[in-house]
This record gives sequence, C-alpha cells and structure tokens, in this order.
Amino acid sequence: MKTDEIKDFGRRTAARIARGELHDALAEMRATSERLMLWEATARVDRLAEHYRYLLDYFGRGVADPGRERLLGELRADARALADELVRRAHLAENPDLYFSTARTLGVRRDESIASLITDYRAEERRLNEDYTTVADPRRRSRAEQLMRDIFGRVWTTYPLSASDIEAIGDFLARPGTRTACAAMTVSALSMGLMQYFEPARLELLLSAYMADADAEVALRALTGFVLATFRFRRRPLPARVLDMLAAAREGDRWEADFKAVAVELLRARDTERLAAKMRDELYPTLMRLQGDLRDKIGRGDLDPEALAADGANPEWEELLHREGITDKLKEMSEIQADGGDVFLAAFSHLKQFPFFREAAHWFMPYHDEQTDVASLDGLDGSVGSLLRLLPMLCDSDKYSVTLSMAQMPAAQRESAMTAMRLQGEQAREMLSELDKADPAARRRNILNKYVQDLYRFHTLFRRKGEFFDPFAAGVNLFDVATLAESFDDTDTLRVAGEFSMRHHLWPEAARLLERLDSLLPEPDAGRAQKIGFCYESMGEVDRAISRYEEAEMLDGGSRWTLRRLAAVWRRKGRPDKAVAYYRRLSEALPDDFDTTLNYAYALTEAGRTAEAEAQYHKAVYYDPESVDARRGLAWTQYVGRKLDEAVESYAFVIGRDARPSDYLNAGHVARAQGRVPEALNFYKLSMLAAGKDTAALLADLDADARWLDRPEENILYIETIKNQ
Repeated sequence: MKTDEIKDFGRRTAARIARGELHDALAEMRATSERLMLWEATARVDRLAEHYRYLLDYFGRGVADPGRERLLGELRADARALADELVRRAHLAENPDLYFSTARTLGVRRDESIASLITDYRAEERRLNEDYTTVADPRRRSRAEQLMRDIFGRVWTTYPLSASDIEAIGDFLARPGTRTACAAMTVSALSMGLMQYFEPARLELLLSAYMADADAEVALRALTGFVLATFRFRRRPLPARVLDMLAAAREGDRWEADFKAVAVELLRARDTERLAAKMRDELYPTLMRLQGDLRDKIGRGDLDPEALAADGANPEWEELLHREGITDKLKEMSEIQADGGDVFLAAFSHLKQFPFFREAAHWFMPYHDEQTDVASLDGLDGSVGSLLRLLPMLCDSDKYSVTLSMAQMPAAQRESAMTAMRLQGEQAREMLSELDKADPAARRRNILNKYVQDLYRFHTLFRRKGEFFDPFAAGVNLFDVATLAESFDDTDTLRVAGEFSMRHHLWPEAARLLERLDSLLPEPDAGRAQKIGFCYESMGEVDRAISRYEEAEMLDGGSRWTLRRLAAVWRRKGRPDKAVAYYRRLSEALPDDFDTTLNYAYALTEAGRTAEAEAQYHKAVYYDPESVDARRGLAWTQYVGRKLDEAVESYAFVIGRDARPSDYLNAGHVARAQGRVPEALNFYKLSMLAAGKDTAALLADLDADARWLDRPEENILYIETIKNQ
C-alpha cells in the first residue's frame, strides 16, 4: 500500500469506529489485513467481528444486557488498537520516516528484546561499578551508552508491547538503584512511542513510574509524557484501569503541585517562539548596531559586560542603552528568565547541528560529564562538565551544545571561557545546595521546566522534526482534556495558570482558565472580571469584553482602569457616543491628565461633536504644547468648524514636525476652502507622493472626504490639473 492509502485507511477506520460503525470498520480492516497477508491479524479481526455479531444479535432480540455498554466500549477500543497495528504494519514495509526505519533496523535483530537489553545494561553497569582500571578512559561508558540508545529505540518503536516487555520495563523503572539517565531515557521512549500510537499499557507504565517517584527526574518525565499523551489522544476514552491509576495518582501528596507545574510549563512553552523572535528580531540586531557606539564610549576594543553592569558605570553608556531600549529589553528578558521562560532557544538553536544531535535518543539524554561524547573531547577537563551539570538555567541539550561548541573554540578562547566557568563553579554549587535545602518543590519545578525545554527543542530543531506529532504546534491546552479537567477544579491551579497565561499574552487560554475560576468561586470579583474582559478585548471579542467590563464597573463603582477600557472598546466597536460618556467621567476624575483629555477629544471627534472636541484638543495642547497628535486633532476640528486661519497654523506645526500623507491631504482641504487652489494642488501632490500613490488613489481619498469638502464635484478637476502639470 502507498503511504497516502495507508493514511486514508487509518483516518477512515478511526472515524467509523468513533461513530460506532464497527460493521463497516471491521470489514475494511479484514480486507486490508488480507491484502497485506497478515493472517494472524485477519484472525483477530474475525474474532472481534464474531463478538460484535453476538452483541448485535442479543440487542436485536431485545435481551436486557447491563454490561452491553462496557462490552461495546471494549470492542471499539480493541478495534481501534488493531487498526493502529494494521496501519503500522503497512508503513513498516517501506515508509522512510525515522520511526519506521528504526523499527525495521531493530526488527532484524531477532535474538534481541527489551528484556535482554535491560539485562545486558544492568550487567554493564555492574562491571563499571567494579572496574577501577578504566576510570581514566573517556570511552569507558560507551558500551553502556550504546545499550541505553538501543533500549530507547526498542521501547520507542515496539508496538504493541508484549507482556514480557511490560514486565521488564516496569521492573526496570521500579527497581532501586537503576541509573537515572537510563531510566529517564526509557520513560521518554515510552512517551515517544505513545505519541506515535495509543497504547493503554504505556499510560499505565508512565503513571506507575510517576507514583513510584524513586527519582524526581524520572517521575516528572513520566508525568509530562502521560499528560501530553492524554492531550494527543483526548478524543479516545481511557480504559477503566488507567482511570483507576489516575485517580490513585491524584490522591498522592505531590500531584497538585506537580500537575500545576506541568500545566504552567506547557503554557510557558507556547510563549517560546515569541521570546525567540523578540531576541532574534529586536535585542540582537540592536546590540550589534550599537556595538561600535559602545566601543567608542567605553574606549577599548572589546565590550566588557562587567563594566556595563557595574555600579557607577559611565552615564553616557547607560543613556545610550536606555535610549535604544536595550535596558528595558534586558530587564524584560531577565524577568522572563526568572519566571522560567525559555530565553535561550534563539541563542542555542544554531548549536544543534553537531553530529551528536542526529541521534534522536541524545535529545532526551540527561547531561553528564562522563558521557562519552563529553569526556572524550580534546582540551576539556572534567570541571567544565561538572559545572555544566549543575547549572540550573540550561536544559540538558543546551549543556551538550555548550560542551561541544567549547571543544571547537581556539585554545586561548577556550581556556579563557573555562577559567571563567571554574571561577563561578563553587558559587553555583553553593547556590544549588541552598536552593535544594530551602525549597525542594523549586527543584522539581526546575526539572520540569528544563525537560519541557528539551522537548520543545526536539520538536523545533531536530533535523527530522516533521516526522513527529508536535504537541507544541498543536497548541497544548490541558483544559480540553476531559480526563484531566478535574485537576483544573483546583482554584489555585486555575489562578496561577490563568494569570501566567495573561502575562505571556496567551489570551484564549487565559480567558478559559479565568472563566473556569470565576464559575467555581462563590462571589463575583471586579478584578477577575477586568482580567477576563481584557483577555476578550485582546482577542478582538469586543462584545464579550464589554460585558465583563460592565460587570467590573458595577462591582467596583467604575474604577479609572475599568472606565478607560470601556471607553476604548466602545470606540473599537464603532460607538463613539458610548465612549464619550466614559471619557467624560474619566476627565472629571483626572482633569489634568493629558492622555485622558486627548482620547476624550478623539471620541468626541468620531461622534461628530466637533466643537466639544476642539475644546478638549485645546486643553491637551495646553498640557503638552509640543504634542503633534493633539495639534493634528485640533487642526481637523478647526477645519471642520471653519476656523481656517487657525487650521493653517495648526497644520503648519504638524507638517513641520511629523508630516503624514493625511496631514498634507487635510492641509490641502484647508487651502481649498480658502480658495488658494495652487497651494491645495501642491498639498495634494505631496500627499500622493508621501503615500506612494497615483492620481487614481488620490481621487479615491478626495471622494472619501467629500462630505467635508466645498464643491466636491471639483475633485476630478484637481486630479486632472495635477495630471496636466
């Protein structure tokens, strides 16, 4: 079967099973299994079809059967699992994707299994623990690492897992003393395979690994994998056994904090691309552009970050950085990083081209200085790896990137970097030690944060990323997962996740989380209504925003913030008359506020109340005589009110400071109203040139303003004259 045929079969069969059309689904599955000559699968289809016929026969005879729904659910689940097997077996023939090519490669090693690989790995770990003669050999762990990669590949691509596979994996993850790195990679492999094909046994293994909590890194990887898989297959009902295990996990002491942390980290990952773009498009280009200016001011060949950050730094440097917005951008990035945001993706994305990252398993390998690719690098000593292993701000794949890139540095530059890292090493160790003592929960959150970053990097930067389901591109939203919705009934989780989503501009998620929070709390709250309204306003859902803002107004008596937002959304809705009422109240509360006065004037202008608008523009100009925006609005109301000489002066002020095409156009209207045709023609031409328009577009602009023009029928004469000049 061709790839497209296989995919169509899978989609068609899944849809039929979901609709309850098992008869047609099983018929097509039987035809497909025969076409592929998978006789064992054909026999299983026939058994399912027979059981389904018995069920329908009992139903047709009107026999009462209290277990019918349960049996029907089991038949549908078994049919869907068998359909997945058929799809996979069909793809295995020649699909070039990494999953299938890995499965084909491992499939020829028939004397090898998950259980045998785990046995070999344990034997190798025992040998390493007892072998002191190879301690100095940088490749002493290469055999163990190869076994780790083989276990990863087997666990990832084996489907379905056999009873012996499940037993071997469960025992391996539960046994005390299992090396964290291999257990962590095994959990990631379970998750990777589960994201490819739904399998309840994998969900059970992940929940078991989480509840065992023998190692925080293993447990939290398992929880993350379980959560992502339930999102991936959120339309599939979970078997009763998995639901029972999930209920037991919820009873655990750590569930609430851990689930809240996973939810926040997955939301945080949604913001990663925005942060990367901000770094790439705003911060880095500005720093590069300013490099020459900073060198001139510092007076030395290289930029000195310590000098830039030092207390009492040269005010000229600070002024330059502040003027260009660098200070604010760096402060924002620092705050985002402190909040756990991934500010390093842009910096490290180009360092994922090393051969090390061609192996999928390496993206999920915990960083360790004994890892062969690290330990065998020329010119690096153990202190570098030891320090990187401890640094809490870098995820594992970025630590490997740093190590591999340092090995390629010129010797002098590498030694300088290593010296700096050694100097900071002891301080980093002390900081981490204190962190663990003070707040163990913070360490768990950091583990989750870094693992989600590793996952994001894999799905974003891996050379064959397009072959995998990307939960981040799909927009992970745990609120959509029915089996996890109960965990969102915790008001603290909803509040934290909702406000985090707001801070990172994830407006739809924030609105849903805060709406859910609002439904659970007994008393209405003005602040909550304001936040929900702001989410809707930011999404462009103006009516819903107005409803929430009006609720807030009723609850808080009309705070200035609420009044300002109501005025803004009514203007956005095209109802300046409504906005005027709110701006009037704001103006009474803030009689000397420039922004309020100017916006009040805008709303009055849009409402057609020109004389009142002119008075407010005059007031704004009084507060800020240099404001071009205030003068621009004033000029227009003066023109409409036929105070033409005053309008001439106002447009002269505006055009002399910040001329826009519309300013030239409106100045032309004023000259035209005064009968100064040559000047009007000149302004119209300037408007056309400034906007890069032709005479046809200029005529459209004139016709759009026809209601404010004297003798609009002469518009064509102005255009013809311009053509003739």
